[in-house]
Amino acid sequence: MRDQRGFALVESLGTLAFAVVAVTAGATVTYASFAHQWLKHAAYESSICLSTSAPASECEATLRKTTHTALPIGRLERVTVSRNRTSVKTELRWHLIDGVVLAFDDVRSIPLLGKKVR
Repeated sequence: MRDQRGFALVESLGTLAFAVVAVTAGATVTYASFAHQWLKHAAYESSICLSTSAPASECEATLRKTTHTALPIGRLERVTVSRNRTSVKTELRWHLIDGVVLAFDDVRSIPLLGKKVR
C-alpha cells in the first residue's frame, strides 16, 4: 500500500508539471496571437492618421501609446511612420521574448477612403 502512495505522488507531480507547461505555452501563444492582431490594427490606424493633415510625430506618439497600453508584455523596438504625396508607410518591430519579434510594414496609397482593407 505504501509503494502505491509514493507512485501516486510521483504521477501527480509529473501531471502537474505537464499541466503548468501546457497552460504557460497556451497563454504565450494566445498573447502572441492577440499582439499580432493588435499591432496589425495599430499599423492600419497609424496609416489612417498619416493620411490626414496630422503631423507624423503625433501619429507615431499615438501609435506608441496605444501599443504600450494594450500590450504590457513586450516592447516596441522600432517605429517608423512616413508619408509622401501618394502613400503612407508604417513600420513596427515588436519584441516579445528572446527570439520572438513581430514585424509589420503597412504601406497604403492615399486616399484611403474607398480602398479595400487588406
